[in-house]
Formats: sequence, structure tokens, C-alpha cells
Amino acid sequence: MSYQGSDILKEFLEQVKSKLPEWLKWKEEELKSVLDDLETQILNEARFIANGAEPTKDDIQQAIDQMGSPQSIAKIYKQRSTPKFYLSEELFEFYLRSLMFFSIIVVLINIVNKQRLINLIKIYSLKF
Repeated sequence: MSYQGSDILKEFLEQVKSKLPEWLKWKEEELKSVLDDLETQILNEARFIANGAEPTKDDIQQAIDQMGSPQSIAKIYKQRSTPKFYLSEELFEFYLRSLMFFSIIVVLINIVNKQRLINLIKIYSLKF
């Protein structure tokens, strides 16, 4: 990007990225697409403000101001998630996988502890 305001634009896109919902951050291709589209919209608006010339730093800043705050842009994507119980539908699969993983860990810990208990009982029963 050879635009004068590319640092401002990169910083703005990073702020938007940090405010986006987690389910979107996990989908790298979709996240890249969203950020690329936003960048294109901002640059097109900046060119319009500059009357077709190469946008200046001020033109890009004005286009960013017209887009809104990073929170307002991210809010649109947060509303897009589909509720499912207390989790959004996009996070539900991750929730189930995590629940299954930790359930297996708890079962394994209980098995190990049960074996230890059995060994302790055997040791103490041999002493008496």
C-alpha cells in the first residue's frame, strides 16, 4: 500500500480486528475477507473524498471517521452470530469439543486416583 495514510488505515483495521467476535477471529479466511473489504471501502471513500486523486492522510482519516468507530463496526458482526442457548451457534461446536476434552481428562484423573487408592489399600492390608 503506497498511500500516505497507510499507517492510520492499518492501525484502524487492527482496532477493528481486536473488537470483532471470537468466532470470526477463528475463521482466518473470513476474517481476512472482512478486513480486506473494509480496507477497500475505506480506500474507495478516500478516493471519492480526494476527487479521484491519490488519497492523502487527511482523506483516509476522513473516510475512517465516516465509517464509524471500531466498536460500531464490530457490533454489526457480533449481532450476526446465531444464538443457541447461552452460546452463539458459531461457538457451540467449540464448546462441545472443549466439554468432551475436559470430561475425558476428569475421567482419566479419577481412574488414576482409583488405582492409587487400590494400591494404598493393598499396601496397608499387607502390613496388618
